[in-house]
Amino acid sequence: MVKKPNQKLNNWHKIRWGRVIKKVLDLQNQIVKAKLNNNMKLVYKLQNQLVNSFEGRALAIRKVITNSWANTPPPPPAGGFPPPAVKIWRGRGMV
Repeated sequence: MVKKPNQKLNNWHKIRWGRVIKKVLDLQNQIVKAKLNNNMKLVYKLQNQLVNSFEGRALAIRKVITNSWANTPPPPPAGGFPPPAVKIWRGRGMV
């Protein structure tokens, strides 16, 4: 049996990103309010709803795709970083 493709997935450029961002922010705000009220059952429900929603997934994919990685530090050298210089305490001052 062939499933029909989801209409939201037909064209990435037709997604209304303003609505997607608003829905994700609304869910995140509801999670914070539920947590502040110590309503953990509602927190888990809302988290599950956010993770499994089309909006949550689409926004996560968009953030990964559009990230320029400009603020990411470079990887360490192959041999690792050199050990820091050890300062020895000898009486009145550092040597």
